[in-house]
Amino acid sequence: MLLVSVLMLFSLFSSAVPIIKNGKSNWSIYVSKNAIAADKTAAKELQSFLCKASGVKLEITNVAKGANQILIGTSEAAEKLLPLLKTVQWKADEIMIVPAGNNLILAGEAPRGTLYAVYEYLEWLGIRFWSATEIKIPSLKTLNLPVKSYRYAPPIPVRVLGIYECRYLPAHRARMRLHNPVFKSEEEWGGSIKLIGSWHTFDKVFLPAAKYRRPKKKRRSRLIHSPVLHIPSHGQGLPLLQPMLHIKELPHTADRLQTP
Repeated sequence: MLLVSVLMLFSLFSSAVPIIKNGKSNWSIYVSKNAIAADKTAAKELQSFLCKASGVKLEITNVAKGANQILIGTSEAAEKLLPLLKTVQWKADEIMIVPAGNNLILAGEAPRGTLYAVYEYLEWLGIRFWSATEIKIPSLKTLNLPVKSYRYAPPIPVRVLGIYECRYLPAHRARMRLHNPVFKSEEEWGGSIKLIGSWHTFDKVFLPAAKYRRPKKKRRSRLIHSPVLHIPSHGQGLPLLQPMLHIKELPHTADRLQTP
């Protein structure tokens, strides 16, 4: 397994173009002055972890030089080097890592993709985000420009872990490429997604319990022999299998569930 990992890294970074060589570099990190907050965070994260790994602190600049730069996000400068960025149809949280001449482009679908592209690239270098406080950072005295492009879109659009660090520490959540509508993230860490709700939404959005809940004093008719599914709502249930619901509401509910 170790040999396979070494060969994969060699195939990615066997370029003769050095970004860092023997603890020195003439490269910089470019991010547009009009970049969104998450892209600016991505630039700072890249600078910080490269510095911890190599001892070299690359300058973050808003000036595109055309060479010897790591470009963060889908800026005009990046589009000049990679015209595909002008027309790309991004999938949710999709990323791109693309060498372009003597430059490297780390970009992705807004607002989180570029941030995720940076973390993917850092993991190529051997950095591992085991936890919020346990981060593996190898020693890198030399770092070459990758020779291969990489494009990836996560197949699962909503990703969450219920552990404390992923709930309440947005930086670690971003590094793990997790996000969901429950635990909120600031814009600098990619923001939050919006769905119809976090959970327990059926009786709030589709079939409001306040409208369809049976009054407490009434009992279910003995003529209804089907089992009744109760949707919790503040300690009370919503009987799903009422004849009127089947007739009037359920087709409409099915349409809403299928609407993207």
